[in-house]
Amino acid sequence: MTSHFERHIRSWTEGRHFRRRLVRRGSALVVLAPHGGGIEPGTSELAAAIAAERYSLYLFESLLPDGCGDLRITSTRFDDPLALELLNCSEAALALHGMRGKERQVVVGGLHQALCDHLVHALNRADFPAVCRPDHRLAGRSPHNVCNRARSRTGAQLEISAGLREIMFASLTRRGRQVQKEPFHRFVRAVQNALNEAGF
Repeated sequence: MTSHFERHIRSWTEGRHFRRRLVRRGSALVVLAPHGGGIEPGTSELAAAIAAERYSLYLFESLLPDGCGDLRITSTRFDDPLALELLNCSEAALALHGMRGKERQVVVGGLHQALCDHLVHALNRADFPAVCRPDHRLAGRSPHNVCNRARSRTGAQLEISAGLREIMFASLTRRGRQVQKEPFHRFVRAVQNALNEAGF
C-alpha cells in the first residue's frame, strides 16, 4: 500500500524540490525534523546539532523558496517509509517543529511524559520559556504523531516559536541559518542535557 508520504511527494523531485537526510547511529532515541528546510526554518539545523554524533537523525527538508509550505505533511500523517524504518529501530523519538508567533516560547508535547518533563525543566533552566500543556493544540498527544511512532509508542516534540528561532540565527533565510548565534548553542545544550537526564 502506498504511504500518504509517497502520494504527497509524487509531483516533486527528490534532490531538486526536497531532500531527506538519514543517519543511523543505533541509538535508543532518534531526533527528527519532518518539516525542515524552508518549511519550518531552523528546525533542521537544531535537530542535526542536537543529534550531534550520538543520536540517529532524520530530516525532511524542502528545497523550495523559503516560506513555501507546499511540501508540508502534518505530523499525524507523516509516514515516510524511511522515517518509519528508523523509528522502528529506536525506543523513542524527539521531533523538532516551528510554530508561529513572535513571543519567544517552546511548547513541549508528546506521550513520553518523563522526557517532556525533563525538556521543560532543562529549557527553563537555560532561560527558554517552555511549557507542557496536554490540552494545547500542539500537544502531540496523538498516537499517530510521528514523535510517538518509535518502538515504545512514546516520544516528545518541541514546538519552537518563530520569535525564538529568529534570535538563534542571523536570519531565518537559507543563508541566514548558516550563521548560528549564542541562543542556538544554548538551546542545543539544554535539550541534550534533558536527553541525558531522561536516560537517552
